[in-house]
Amino acid sequence: TTDAGPSVHSWNGTEWTAPNGITNDVSMWLRELFGYQAWAPPDDNDVSNYLNNNLVLRPDTNTDFVEISFDHRDPKVAAHVLDMITSEGDRYLKEANEEAYQSQVDFITKRIQQSGNLEVVNALRSYLMNVVLNKTLIEESTKYAVRVWGTPSVSSLPTKPPVLLAALLGFVLGPILAFSIIFFGRWIRSGR
Repeated sequence: TTDAGPSVHSWNGTEWTAPNGITNDVSMWLRELFGYQAWAPPDDNDVSNYLNNNLVLRPDTNTDFVEISFDHRDPKVAAHVLDMITSEGDRYLKEANEEAYQSQVDFITKRIQQSGNLEVVNALRSYLMNVVLNKTLIEESTKYAVRVWGTPSVSSLPTKPPVLLAALLGFVLGPILAFSIIFFGRWIRSGR
């Protein structure tokens, strides 16, 4: 499941399913009443907004490390999302560096063929062997460039309240607070 604001969408493996429950039924009824679409599966903008609001990347200025955190009320979902992000980042870096590697190998091979100096040829061959060995070691590892240290941790800070719940509390507690202020204001002015 993915937490996307006031409603929880479920992915059954092939499609998104609409949220259920009394809160979501009221929310969908109000949306229909005011002419909005009652429910739609999350689109690219929804996912982008959700990640922008919940995903934090903090580069360390002293090292090449980046701390990635993801806020979600369920630690298992947060850990799963972080695992997907690091896996995709690793895959991207591996693909990006594949081109650089191939270019490097082509350049060294060309220089070996062009050079007539035996010392230079031997040095280039040694360097080429190191490049190929490093690439082989990296390809054999389960992770390419992304390393995860530690285990997922759960913050002691409270999570964001659901928007619908906050609005409902505002509608219920707002008038009570307003009447209380008016009552006590009149009571104080009257001198009782």
